Amino acid sequence: MEHGDGDHVGVAVREESPTVPAADRRVLVVDRIEELREHADAWNTLAFEVPPRIPTSSYAWVSAYFEHCLAPGETWRCVLAYDRGGDRLVGVLPLIAGGGILRRRLRTPHDGHTIAVGPLLAPGDEASILDALLRAAWASEPRTPWIEVADVPDSSPLMANLGAHLHLALTRRHGSYLRVDGDQEQYQASLSKNFRSNQKKAANKLKKLADVETAFLTGENASSAQLPDFAPVEASGWKGRESSAIQASMSRMAFYTTLADRLAEAGWLEWHFLRAEGRAIAANLAVRFNRSVLVWKLAYDEAHARCSPGGMLFQALVDRTFPDPLIDEINLLTDAPWYGNWRMEKRDFLRIRLYRRRPGSLLLGFLPDALVARARRSRTLRSVVGTLRGWIKRLRK
Repeated sequence: MEHGDGDHVGVAVREESPTVPAADRRVLVVDRIEELREHADAWNTLAFEVPPRIPTSSYAWVSAYFEHCLAPGETWRCVLAYDRGGDRLVGVLPLIAGGGILRRRLRTPHDGHTIAVGPLLAPGDEASILDALLRAAWASEPRTPWIEVADVPDSSPLMANLGAHLHLALTRRHGSYLRVDGDQEQYQASLSKNFRSNQKKAANKLKKLADVETAFLTGENASSAQLPDFAPVEASGWKGRESSAIQASMSRMAFYTTLADRLAEAGWLEWHFLRAEGRAIAANLAVRFNRSVLVWKLAYDEAHARCSPGGMLFQALVDRTFPDPLIDEINLLTDAPWYGNWRMEKRDFLRIRLYRRRPGSLLLGFLPDALVARARRSRTLRSVVGTLRGWIKRLRK
């Protein structure tokens, strides 16, 4: 899956003073994996229970990012807030610090293998918890003009509690999901006649192959041991040719090994395989999380493209999840043209920056960002930029 920033959106700012957090709430800033591991179970539980209920914001995922995905010069820290009794974790804000000497930056984890990471806020006191997390984050990096939440779903409690904080919504993208809590026959009948015909033709071609089987590995049967089975399928197509496949990079293999181990420890990891003629011809790395199945990585062997192995495996997943009363949706988190064949619905994900109410933050952060955001909404400017890019391309030829 490839992940972009999406379309630019408008400015959203209010000037109220932030709430003052309870003095007896315990807030920790952790920057060592050994210490962070002590909070693993509490963090995973919070991610599972509170909106937006996406596994990329869990300890299992974020800790793997901290260990394997930082760029040179970057460091990480995680702000943790416990309730007034000190026993229950109520807030988490994972952050990456980087940038130059004069202008340090704080952002939530985000790259091509980790998206939709945002603050976790327990229900009932979200505004106060958010304020406590932000105050501790500012204190940990006094020179940063802003904190960027790189890719937050609009269902996150963060969005409902931004009013007390100076902020800008910079970009927006769409993520897709398929509801599987209705009537499957009605759903399948709603798909286009052409798509259903193509699926039937592919299924008939698949039946002609030897030893066709579909396997869903879950629970104790799913672990990082299946990554070597998945990785060659992913590398068999364009990702292999462009060296963007998991197995093309030792660091990516290390990240996904750690990620799979930690998802498996939490009981969330799933592997989906379509096999034929003695090998996998399609495979998914998935996460069963709360009432959804997140299909994070999809892969198929291009040598069997006429059988549409990816589509056949996805249909098998649809057939498996519709009858399951504990699953409401298949979540893709991203957007791609082929999702339209399955009539998926969409959610918005936004890139948000929060600014300190200090002169340096306003001059170095908020004002420049607000001007850029306004300029990007100008049709005239976009037209000029498009013309300049065209000229540059012609000059390079």
